[in-house]
Amino acid sequence: MVEGDSGGTWSGEGVDGNAFGMSGLSSGSYELMYVVDDPISICPNDTSFVTITLDECNACPDGNPGDTCDDNDPCTINDVLQADCSCAGTFQDADDDGVCDEDDVCPNFDDNLNGTACDDGNACTINDTYVDCECVGTFQDTDGDGVCDEDDMCPGFDDNLNGTACDDGNACTINDTYVDCECVGTFQDTDGDGVCDEDDMCPGGPEPGTACDDGDPCTIDDIILTDCSCAGTYQDSDGDGVCDNDDVCPDFDDALIGTPCDDGNICTIDDVYTADCVCAGTFEDTDGDGICDEEDSCPELDNALIGTACDDGNPDTEDDLYTADCMCIGTPICMGELPDLPLGRQGALSAANTEVPQDGTEIYTWYEVGSPTPVATIIGNPYYSPSVLGTYYVVVTHPDYDCFQTLGPRTITELNGCCELDDE
Repeated sequence: MVEGDSGGTWSGEGVDGNAFGMSGLSSGSYELMYVVDDPISICPNDTSFVTITLDECNACPDGNPGDTCDDNDPCTINDVLQADCSCAGTFQDADDDGVCDEDDVCPNFDDNLNGTACDDGNACTINDTYVDCECVGTFQDTDGDGVCDEDDMCPGFDDNLNGTACDDGNACTINDTYVDCECVGTFQDTDGDGVCDEDDMCPGGPEPGTACDDGDPCTIDDIILTDCSCAGTYQDSDGDGVCDNDDVCPDFDDALIGTPCDDGNICTIDDVYTADCVCAGTFEDTDGDGICDEEDSCPELDNALIGTACDDGNPDTEDDLYTADCMCIGTPICMGELPDLPLGRQGALSAANTEVPQDGTEIYTWYEVGSPTPVATIIGNPYYSPSVLGTYYVVVTHPDYDCFQTLGPRTITELNGCCELDDE
């Protein structure tokens, strides 16, 4: 068989493709033409001619070159007699792995990859390797529960146990079951006090030391006791036996209510402890003037009345007023001539006995008996008299009253001191 360069094209009798085959040709000369196309368009094609002569020497014992044969190599196909009369075929290696298809364990796969690492695309396997033309790994199931580690919710645990009974080792739980790879139970706390039934000192109620309400308003700081009862501390701040809640007077002995005391107020009497826990007495104000008797200058008279009009019950007085000494006193009524009065043995002092009002403005006019002419006028002093011996009488008048009175007669016999009068 004759082959041409790859750059040209053969033509002529016996040319098959780009090769000259002798099969089926008889002896003789064959001219073959070989044309090479120049890739540059300005150059002409190059044409060559070759003459091949076939004679009887070209024949093979089993036939002519190009005839089919069997080279007994299972790795080849299309076996034919060669120019040297040998039988040869085309090595068949579809996957181009160097192993013929006949011997190829993995057609269409490179057998050389067997034993090398790969990725089988399965997350459940590790150490993936090509084996017998396939990429396979080792199924990874550490806990042997049939679920690969990658998909295993509970690595190191048999997932099939989820939902089955177990014992979580906690005495406070019941109905222990595997859930999400763990053994868990339901916390048993029947009374809801936060202490499980197993450890609960007071089932059905709160634990000792827990705050509570014993329903007694007299106690404070109520807590659950070791016997599970609720009790508090009795609160009696004043120690009077009455708890603070019921105590009318916290910090005070209620037993003292109604007993005598001293409120420190001089204006009160009958001091006692009252129901509102204070010592208080009755304000003593006999006359109701707002001034207590202890401090009242007129305990039986309204001090506000001092200086105001009143009635002394005496028809012979007028302009009756309450005085500072708490009495109602009027001014004697003085009208016209009052009855004469004798001058007493006390000399001029006898003029003080006049019934004419004496307030320091009264007038004492002295006359000598038998004469209408005054010999002395004295204002507001009944103790003075004339300094001349003789027999006299005195007329007492007052600028504010329409009355007068005559006292005498009396004889002045000597002048010594305050002028004594004679007996006659």
